[in-house]
Amino acid sequence: MKKVLLGLLAVSAIAFGASNPGDNTPTTANAKGEAGVPLQVKASVVPASSRLVLVDENNKVIDSLVFDHGNLVQKGQSKLDKIVILKRTDNNAFSATNDMTAKFVATNNEKEVVDGLNNFPLQGATDTSKVLNSELAYNSKDITVPTNATFVRTSVVSKVVVPADQAEGLYIGNGTFTATLTNNASK
Repeated sequence: MKKVLLGLLAVSAIAFGASNPGDNTPTTANAKGEAGVPLQVKASVVPASSRLVLVDENNKVIDSLVFDHGNLVQKGQSKLDKIVILKRTDNNAFSATNDMTAKFVATNNEKEVVDGLNNFPLQGATDTSKVLNSELAYNSKDITVPTNATFVRTSVVSKVVVPADQAEGLYIGNGTFTATLTNNASK
């Protein structure tokens, strides 16, 4: 039974996973060639409420704030910029009666706060003793959010400068990006 199941899995993988690149270009009359990839459309609905959410500039909920700098050559550099917006899921004002204070904070894997003054270390994916430093910059100051405001935003910039002697390989840094909203109503 196990052999039959493994055989079916292998045939399924070949049938669905090996079509791109596809066939050779047809060279005779009525011959066909094709290439294909799996197709999937997904959407997850978040209920409209007073819950806070981080979205991008296209109003898409951010699942993970990823800066993929791709393949960089030694002595190369890359800079990526993303907009992060804090808002309510129902798009209403945070408060109709009180000012608020918003604060964005990024932390690395060791829970250390990272801003424009600190490096965001990227560790080697196969050798964690290898490190590539990157910079992460955003508005890390308290932001006054006036009464009736519906959102607050910051630009988040990730910059990687590769030294000439940087070891080859994939480097990844993980952490958390958080937005906190504090109601300034007097007690």
